[in-house]
Amino acid sequence: VGGSRPAVPGKDVVLTLDADVQNRALEVFGDESGACVVMEVRNGYILCMMSAPSFDPNLFVTGVPSRTYRALSDYERKPLLDKAIGGVFHPGSTFKLTTSLALLTAGVDPTERVNCGGGYRFGNRTFRCWSRSGHGPQTMHDAIKNSCDVYFYHMCNRAGVDGIHEAAKNIGFLQTFDIGVDNQKRGSVPSQAWKAEYNKNNPNSDSRVWYPGETLSVAIGQGDVNVTALQLAVMTSRIANGVKALQPRLIKSVGGVDRPSGAEVPDLAFAREHLDVVRQGMVAVANDRSGGAYRQSQLGLGDIQMAGKTGTAQVRSYDNVGSRSSSSVGWALKDHNLFVAFAPVDQPRYAIAVIVEHGGMAGSTAAAPRAREIMRTVLLKDPEMRERITRPPPPEATGPQLDEGAIGAAPEPVGVPVSPGPTAGPRPYLSEPR
Repeated sequence: VGGSRPAVPGKDVVLTLDADVQNRALEVFGDESGACVVMEVRNGYILCMMSAPSFDPNLFVTGVPSRTYRALSDYERKPLLDKAIGGVFHPGSTFKLTTSLALLTAGVDPTERVNCGGGYRFGNRTFRCWSRSGHGPQTMHDAIKNSCDVYFYHMCNRAGVDGIHEAAKNIGFLQTFDIGVDNQKRGSVPSQAWKAEYNKNNPNSDSRVWYPGETLSVAIGQGDVNVTALQLAVMTSRIANGVKALQPRLIKSVGGVDRPSGAEVPDLAFAREHLDVVRQGMVAVANDRSGGAYRQSQLGLGDIQMAGKTGTAQVRSYDNVGSRSSSSVGWALKDHNLFVAFAPVDQPRYAIAVIVEHGGMAGSTAAAPRAREIMRTVLLKDPEMRERITRPPPPEATGPQLDEGAIGAAPEPVGVPVSPGPTAGPRPYLSEPR
């Protein structure tokens, strides 16, 4: 029997999504591919869960023509894949926040210094820092601010791969969430048990043994570390919240009955002073002139400041390559570009994760400016935040500016619309019932 069936009214479902924030995210992404997730760090509400490029779902209501479907499915930027929950990416340096928590939990003194000379010799291989000239002496705060690879190479086996794996689980990775949407990916963060299971059918018993040298790539979010944009947003929300193991919420109410808050959950498994070390490092990334994303993180909204962390995820080997600049390679060979952030720094309320697929080198060049523009929209819709716009801005940072991955960096990516100023009016963070 063919034909359509008449609709049967059901209960009204009110989502936490905000259409203005969703549309702003699509606008600033333009033709780029990737994902953006914005969360409220007090209750876990998902205000934005955007995947780009998008498509018109109405095409599928009565059956999409095969030619149209093939065009969508064959396009290299994969519009049919929900990259916010179903696409997995190496998190790159954004994962250093998780590694830092693992190190602190393992007893590492955050004031201990590691000298970065541009590389770290382990066994018969030298692991390079993104800064070939090195960063000099680095505390944990410095290493987060400068995204120093050598610090994390040197320290990572103090926690070990199992310590990093456990911290990753506790901060929001390696899991799916009860948001009413299926097809979420769990991603992967290696452990000794993970490797043994992965290679259980390999006759070479050495393939099931974890070696300390393998931990180095895990510590900087490479290797077999794979995460989703939603998981990155949860990580950032939990760090910003500082108390609760916040759970994301996409459905606010069903039939007029509110769903439980995402903050009605157990406390985080991290000491508050450890979370504060990580948060202060994120503040420096975005607000010290020598931080990796200073120029791209200035909101221009009174005294409201944003804290963040850049990330660049390799998709190819750079061994024996003189420059990591991606200006001369095709789209599929460019690095992924990531940025996570929360604002305001003094009273965290909103967290954001942005992934620009094959956005190039580095997280400050493509992801951070887009995150800034989306975050501005979120803040401008909050009446309390709009009141703060009239306050004097904080003192301007001084000192030299150095963006992470300065090779090929640009102050603004081409095609990112920049907000002229505080013009958005208040609207509730709720979609219409549906």
